[in-house]
Amino acid sequence: MKKRSMFKLSWRNVWRNPWRSFSIIAAMSLGLLGVLMIMAFSNGMTLSMINNAIDSELGHIQIHNPEYLQQASLDNSLSSEQLLSLQTSLDSYQYKGEQLNYSARLSIPAMMATANRSRGIRIQGVNPMMEAKTTNIEQLLSQGIWLNDSQKKPIVISERNAKRLNARLKSKIIVTYSNSNAQVAGTAFRVVGIFQSGSSMFDDGYAFVLQSDLSSAVESHLIQEIAIRLPPSAPLNQFQSDLQQHFNAQLSIQRWDQRQPMLATMIQATAFSNAIILTIFVCAMGFGIINVMLMVVFERTREFGVLLAIGMQSRMIATLLLLESSLLACVSTSIAGLLCLAFLSYFGRYGLDLGQMAQGLNAFGSNSLIYPQLEWLQFCYSAASVIVVAIIAALVPARRLFKLAPHTAMAERH
Repeated sequence: MKKRSMFKLSWRNVWRNPWRSFSIIAAMSLGLLGVLMIMAFSNGMTLSMINNAIDSELGHIQIHNPEYLQQASLDNSLSSEQLLSLQTSLDSYQYKGEQLNYSARLSIPAMMATANRSRGIRIQGVNPMMEAKTTNIEQLLSQGIWLNDSQKKPIVISERNAKRLNARLKSKIIVTYSNSNAQVAGTAFRVVGIFQSGSSMFDDGYAFVLQSDLSSAVESHLIQEIAIRLPPSAPLNQFQSDLQQHFNAQLSIQRWDQRQPMLATMIQATAFSNAIILTIFVCAMGFGIINVMLMVVFERTREFGVLLAIGMQSRMIATLLLLESSLLACVSTSIAGLLCLAFLSYFGRYGLDLGQMAQGLNAFGSNSLIYPQLEWLQFCYSAASVIVVAIIAALVPARRLFKLAPHTAMAERH
């Protein structure tokens, strides 16, 4: 029998019992759609976490004195020679005609207090223009304005810390810290801006002041940290490797995922959980296919006996059964793919608003507005898994065909 004829016969056999075919296709389509939606939502949430970390705090790469990672103190700052060499290298870097942006930061632990409340914080002394090009803190301002050199002792804090300190715009905040002589000192700052990012950990932990003000306060003009933002699609690993070779392990040069290993672990855990969900679905679907194909064999035993009697080989009949199962899987994956495409076309553009879960999502560093995304490779291996398992599951009832004797099969009545 020609392949084309076998395909046509299998397709007709699928629709001999339309209600059963519709039910199994609907179950497989909705199940696969659910798996794809979970993957897309997980991808969107993961991407939101990564973007928040890169855009608001880490950049793509951070550079420190290696000893600073062990003890974050002024004594473990970058040397003047290292800073000058770094600035020369970074200013000369270009990728497809675009330059990178970087921000040199003076970062110290401190205590931030108002008249009757206080809170531990990390104060970031930044150059306003360089920081605005490297991170999106200026764009995250919900009240007030970003830092500028014309202001007198300005500070930008988060909405969460503003509420805890009972502070608002123009409020005075006393920042207490240890200076370069290991003496406790304090400086009064005035709130000029209040921001809100998608990460509660970042909002709780950071405030921003002018680098010149903080340098004068701690009596140190050294830099502890440089955050680098590369041009779009620039090779991150290659850039990191080039810098490491240039400075010969004198500096700690870390990618964002190395600087935040917990975030990288969460991304890996998300991918693993997606794989588990897909495995559970295809296993359940496999048992369903076995049940359906066993019913097909049971109902059509007499028909198969006639085919065997007129000379058709058992192998050909089994092939028809496998084709029927694969057609059910292909139709199901096609429907699930189209429904998924429609879902992603809308929510991928306008986002899925989970405002009621904002506090929980922010604790993980994710925004409450999620833009689901699904990689083409994820859909391909999900669809392939469904089709392969459907074919494997059909092998179980197909084995019965090799045990059928034509005379006994034709004598059966169902």
